[in-house]
Amino acid sequence: MIQKGAPVRRLGLTASRNRPSHFTSRFTVQGTLGQGEFSQVDKVEDKQDGVLYAVKRAKKPYTGPRDRLRKLEEVDILRYLGKDGGHLNIVAFFDAWEEAGHLYIQTELCPCVDFSSFLQHFSNMGGSMDEARLWKVLRELSEGLGFIHDMQVLHLDLKPANIFITEIATLKIGDFGLATRWPRNADAMTSSLLNHTPKSLEREGDREYIAPEILRGGFGKPADVFSLGLVMLEAAGDVILPDNGEPWHKIRNDDFSDVDLSAFSISLVNVIKSLLRSNPEARPNLNELRQHPVLQAVGR
Repeated sequence: MIQKGAPVRRLGLTASRNRPSHFTSRFTVQGTLGQGEFSQVDKVEDKQDGVLYAVKRAKKPYTGPRDRLRKLEEVDILRYLGKDGGHLNIVAFFDAWEEAGHLYIQTELCPCVDFSSFLQHFSNMGGSMDEARLWKVLRELSEGLGFIHDMQVLHLDLKPANIFITEIATLKIGDFGLATRWPRNADAMTSSLLNHTPKSLEREGDREYIAPEILRGGFGKPADVFSLGLVMLEAAGDVILPDNGEPWHKIRNDDFSDVDLSAFSISLVNVIKSLLRSNPEARPNLNELRQHPVLQAVGR
């Protein structure tokens, strides 16, 4: 079992025919929070103290040593981001372990819906979010993503489904399955475990939220900034983002004519557009974004 502060390479709890599953012996599953092609997230209750958590478990075993090390990178990053108390706007990490070649990751439970479901609720009610709420969303996400970047990590999969809401309406960024330390030659976990310095990076999240440079192999912090801009565009415009075709290309070429943002201030619209500039170098970094006077005022 991985304990807080222990290096990832010590992870090694493996269920066998003679050993009961750590997952089933420690937790009671109360329901499924979500699932994808590769993993499932359950709402669980600790049998010892009754505390609720979220546990992400892989659906399939590792395909080999390299696949295992790649997936353990998520654990390394969660623990790294959580040291010294972590950050208010990032889902907290508690534990991780392996059973029969499957990885389990235990994090805090955000009991409300994810941001994707929240946006769908607003859309079903016949409208988009008001401007004050949008500024609050932008402030909390910029704080969380800014902390991630300050720690020299890329998220690379920022989207509403990976943003979670607490019972007091705080937004938290989660699911670091595609995240990586950056720059890669500073990736201590991967370099030490593979005994070499990685020369390439293969990460590609959902096309709806992906920065154009990612498809050209251009990884970096601006890619996360672009994804943040798309989250804000979706929230403000009450739109379903395209995953291909002309509308997809227009958004990535500074053309937002398909999205009606006329109900919002020039200040908010300009911020959203700045995050979505096609030139990665022209986008603001998170430190610059957090200094915006409106975001400063919202944070007081």
